[in-house]
Amino acid sequence: MKSSNIITMFLCFVLASIIFSSCSKDSGDTLSNDDIENNQTNSNYTVVNDVMTFESIEKFQAYYETLDAMDDQQLQRVMNAYEVNSVFKRWMGDSFVDPADRYQPFLADIIMMGIVNENFEFQFGDVLLTYVTNEYILSSNIADIETRDQIRELAKGNKFDFDNVPDDAYLVSTNKYETLLGPWGEVAYQPVVIETANRGCIRDGTDSKLEINGNFGLISRCQSFRSWGWTKEETVAVPVKITNGRFSVVDAHFLGVKIQAVRRNSECQTQNFAEELEACSNCDFKRAKVSAFGNRMHQTNDVQGTVEMEINDNNNFLQFHNKHIVQYD
Repeated sequence: MKSSNIITMFLCFVLASIIFSSCSKDSGDTLSNDDIENNQTNSNYTVVNDVMTFESIEKFQAYYETLDAMDDQQLQRVMNAYEVNSVFKRWMGDSFVDPADRYQPFLADIIMMGIVNENFEFQFGDVLLTYVTNEYILSSNIADIETRDQIRELAKGNKFDFDNVPDDAYLVSTNKYETLLGPWGEVAYQPVVIETANRGCIRDGTDSKLEINGNFGLISRCQSFRSWGWTKEETVAVPVKITNGRFSVVDAHFLGVKIQAVRRNSECQTQNFAEELEACSNCDFKRAKVSAFGNRMHQTNDVQGTVEMEINDNNNFLQFHNKHIVQYD
């Protein structure tokens, strides 16, 4: 059976995007993609007790920005090679029977999902950093096991209680690299002021779906979040197969993902619009992503995503279509 013309449609869009897209910025501190994939840059981090540790904020920033410039398949290979039981590995390796029990981490940044362990931790020197929401991290002394354990027990994501921070932990924002270390950093620590939504405008939001067709399924999510000074919007897709009642990740014959984002300023006035479409064949993970530096807000209907998938089931092409509209309530 012939596959659907959605493949042709997506590939034509991608080709046009490549032709007309502008060149990305170049940073003198950015590491070589090949060096990272060939494991020639391990001096930028070490792994101790299942925690990835970086020597300096500057090296971490260069490392992150290099990963951010990689295509999805190269990034996936790099993150799978880390000797850390990361959130990304658990997410991609998840096997479940009841879809309600599937692993759905709150953390939206795919790169940080590959760096942090399953406790959402990474480290700089003697400072342990733990994600508690997409925008906020708790910093603590790595030697303070009691505080570390208290942080691990905290509800995270949308359930995080900002009034329940352990006494010896410090809340920091993911907005700036230089303030990441809290009171242990070179920049004087200033207590974080929690931002509130203005006129119904919200920065972070996620819409997740699982579509099932026969013995296969499509997990996808559309989201917006802030990371290291950038507001990011993206659509992510992962195909799964059902074997003996269990779901697990599988390659799709074709994956096409699209993201569309209207961005607003702090007064909720429309600033600009961005969209991107990406596609791959014989793959199990794909993103379409856009980003803008600074603080951008959204309302319901501003961020939308589309996923098209075809999967070969014994020469019968099963088609999937997920449409996302992120709700900002």
